[in-house]
Amino acid sequence: MHPTQFRDQYLIYTRKSTDDADNQKNSIDYQTEQSLKFAKNQSLPIADYTLEGFCRNGVTEERHTAFKTSDITALEFAFLPSSW
Repeated sequence: MHPTQFRDQYLIYTRKSTDDADNQKNSIDYQTEQSLKFAKNQSLPIADYTLEGFCRNGVTEERHTAFKTSDITALEFAFLPSSW
């Protein structure tokens, strides 16, 4: 791959940040569909790029399990080094 091969092209980023179906507003498929429509309407070229573990055909799909931090206090982080 040439370093500038995808210079003027874009990637689509989608994200599922919860396992709770009632809390997930838009599915990965819906986000991808809407992003592709937007790119087409705005004449934004999507890179036809695949990198295992990162993206497929210019689309990154990130999935996270919900992690609630509301019970964590600043004192619990006091042990962290100042460079963290």
